[in-house]
Amino acid sequence: MQNDGAQPEAAVALAKEVKAFGLLDGLLLNAGQLLFSSSAGSTAEAFDTRIIMCEAAVLQMAALSLLQDGVSVVVSSLTAAYEGASVAALYAASKSAQLVLVCYWATEFASRRIRVNDLVPGSIDCNFLLSMPK
Repeated sequence: MQNDGAQPEAAVALAKEVKAFGLLDGLLLNAGQLLFSSSAGSTAEAFDTRIIMCEAAVLQMAALSLLQDGVSVVVSSLTAAYEGASVAALYAASKSAQLVLVCYWATEFASRRIRVNDLVPGSIDCNFLLSMPK
């Protein structure tokens, strides 16, 4: 099933599909979109898009009420939250917000023995990094 967590109706569609099979045994969440832009060159719309892309997608796709007790949730993030690249401030802000959500979820769902972790891999030396403005 293809599902876009940035769309409010996506959570409803996902829940309907999951309920047809039972509860989720685990969950891997990944969302994000990097557009090169300095903070000064960014707009409120660009900020909203980044935050909605990451946070709303993660919140809606999480479907935490559809998880069995004792399972794992892994949220995929990046070290962008720590690196300070001048052209990725909005992206880094959205990934930082993800890190905060993961910390709160880990506490909130501990009573159900649901483990919530954020996987934060470093950058991979590839053509994409070469295309980033300095």
